[in-house]
Amino acid sequence: MAFEYPPKPWRDGQTLRRDMSDGTVLIGQYDLTKNLWHFARTTPDASSRIVTTADVFTLNERPDTGTNPFNLTDEPGTVVTQQEANWWLFEDLAKRQRKVVVQDSAPPNHPLYNTIEATFIDGDLWYDTSLLEMFIYWQGAWFPTSAPPADYDLEIEQFQYGLNRLQELLDEIYLKNVQQDERLDDINNAIIELEEEIDALAPSTERGAWRLNLVGSVGQPGQFTMYDGAFGVPDIGPIGKVKEVESIWFNELDSDNTPHGFAGVEEGDLLELFVDGSPEYGLWSVVGTPHYETAGPASFWVIDVNFQRTLEDNTTFGPGELCRLKIFKAPEGGNASEFVRKTGDTMSGDLAIDKSNDPSADVEVKLELKGSRPSTSDSAATIKFTNDQSTTSGFLSYRSYGAASWFGFNQDVDLGNNGLHSVAQIRMQSGGYIGSGTSQRIKVRSGNTNDAGTEIQRPGDGKRTFAIKGKAAGTSSTSDFFWAYGNSGSGGDAINYTGKTTEDNHIATKKYVDSKLPTYTITKSGGNYYVS
Repeated sequence: MAFEYPPKPWRDGQTLRRDMSDGTVLIGQYDLTKNLWHFARTTPDASSRIVTTADVFTLNERPDTGTNPFNLTDEPGTVVTQQEANWWLFEDLAKRQRKVVVQDSAPPNHPLYNTIEATFIDGDLWYDTSLLEMFIYWQGAWFPTSAPPADYDLEIEQFQYGLNRLQELLDEIYLKNVQQDERLDDINNAIIELEEEIDALAPSTERGAWRLNLVGSVGQPGQFTMYDGAFGVPDIGPIGKVKEVESIWFNELDSDNTPHGFAGVEEGDLLELFVDGSPEYGLWSVVGTPHYETAGPASFWVIDVNFQRTLEDNTTFGPGELCRLKIFKAPEGGNASEFVRKTGDTMSGDLAIDKSNDPSADVEVKLELKGSRPSTSDSAATIKFTNDQSTTSGFLSYRSYGAASWFGFNQDVDLGNNGLHSVAQIRMQSGGYIGSGTSQRIKVRSGNTNDAGTEIQRPGDGKRTFAIKGKAAGTSSTSDFFWAYGNSGSGGDAINYTGKTTEDNHIATKKYVDSKLPTYTITKSGGNYYVS
């Protein structure tokens, strides 16, 4: 056995004593300057010289309670050696000079002692630094040391009032808890009713939960495993990948130690496993009838299956995962491929949400898409439209954050000869236009020295470019009374006006100006021209 030194760090002059197997005693002293222990060997009865107190070293170790039963008591008669006497005196002195505990909460043990003295005794004191109050320990409890109040009866009355009020509060809390329990009962009953309704659509023959053991054994209660081959086929192995599972083995007892018998399971039934707390699942159809097997004290069932559906192609169950089992009958006229999962699934065909049979005859059908975005840089909800014969996709997206919210389209929108109603504003990109068919008619741009902010396009020769409806002068009917006309040839186009010309700010046409000029006659006589 190796020589046992005291634990480090060692102090200069520290001593140790060890009883050796040959009956001798080994005394050692540590020299810090040399980092060396000096040893002397002697016998227990050695008396080669007189020993004085100057020769006696203290042994800085508590007595070994394994060989010297040592427990500090009021009776020192159990003390045998000087080492025990020293420790008894040291701890007895500490016992008779108990220190006050100073902290902000009631201490479970005396923090200043690490022996049996850590247990509180009657008369110990604790000063609460949060309440600034002294407490005394008495018969297992702490009591304040403050003097009794001057008006003791008033204090008792106030205490009784507080006690009664506390009882009233406890009664109110109890009633609220009872009401909450009743509401929970209602919710549980609703869940049970919902499960019954679901079972009415797809009746289940088995339910339970087991943990996956990918070692391939189901010898323990609550275990199940999956194999990549049918029961009885040689060279099969355990597997977690859902698509490759061909047989599933269940211990007779589930994780709640509930026994299960799968004798009622029939070929064609659907077997579904959900990973607890995860969207991952696997759906299989049952092949043949289950096999009941035993291996030593364990009993288990083996069900051969064909894969039907899962969340993703590479969905894999991990070892130790708790999985919930449901075996149920497929609805009439359907099969496993006709079921749609609530999370991560794909359906084909039309989807109709019909609430027209609601008794209220005043009901809304709502489809809600809810995302989460910290800005409008990306859409919070999007509907994607695709054509499997085209590489182009269409998106209807919604962006919203703070006070800014709008819908967005990434493709043109054709209203099919229908109107656009209740528009507060139309905001066009610079260079955008309002057209007729594929022809531009009014172009909108930012505008500069040469390009107008709003530009009306010429449709061609012999056509009116634009017109303003109104009453022509001298008529009561409405027609074009101000318009631009595109003439052919190089003579130029014209602006026409047939409205009123009576005020200073009215438009004056050539016809109007001509009507206001006098008529002149030019004649020639004797080689001269005369205007009259």
